[in-house]
Amino acid sequence: MRTIDLDALQIFKTVVEEGGVIRASRKLNRVQSNVTTRIRQLEEHLGARLFRREGRSLALSAQGQTLLVYADRLLRLADEAVGEMRTGKPKGVFRLGSLESTAGSRLAPILARYHALYPDVVVELATGTATALVTRVTNYELEAAFVSEPFTAPGLEARAVFEERLVLITSKAIRNVSGPADLGRSTLIAFAQGCSYRRRLRGSRYRICRGAEIGAGIPARDKERASARPA
Repeated sequence: MRTIDLDALQIFKTVVEEGGVIRASRKLNRVQSNVTTRIRQLEEHLGARLFRREGRSLALSAQGQTLLVYADRLLRLADEAVGEMRTGKPKGVFRLGSLESTAGSRLAPILARYHALYPDVVVELATGTATALVTRVTNYELEAAFVSEPFTAPGLEARAVFEERLVLITSKAIRNVSGPADLGRSTLIAFAQGCSYRRRLRGSRYRICRGAEIGAGIPARDKERASARPA
């Protein structure tokens, strides 16, 4: 891959603007021989003559005219990039993961405040189960994710951000649930494999009745955490 030296482009541009090597060397605070050498090296690198002699002065060749257009653009972009880096303001794409329930009930005001603070950041939201989201963070597909406990995330940092109460919703015909027998042959509806709530049910002291997962003795509160790669 060919590269081009921005410093050499700046020297070339200054020679054009000052109308010659002598005045350019004074403006750049360089010796004349250095400016001449850098122009020659640039010509050799590009395989083109950039100037032609017109008496005692230099004039741009056709190739030089073409390079000048690109030199202006490249040097301007370089200055722009340096300026943006020095502002310290976040920008770009922030890939955030979340449980669907969290995205629907909690994230709207949070994302609104974030956008007000960092308008140059584009947030891309992805939803999924806790296991899938943690895996995506680990694989650098997401920068961070809101997931619920329990989950395993070696190498990731986690912080508690919300506390939720888990409840079991049943038909009105079922008045009290103190154990699996109270549910009879009812089928439990849960999210797909990888959901931490489903994992809590499977890990409870009540197991399976006729192939249907029966959940009881669910912990009263469940912490939801934001998982992210260490900075």
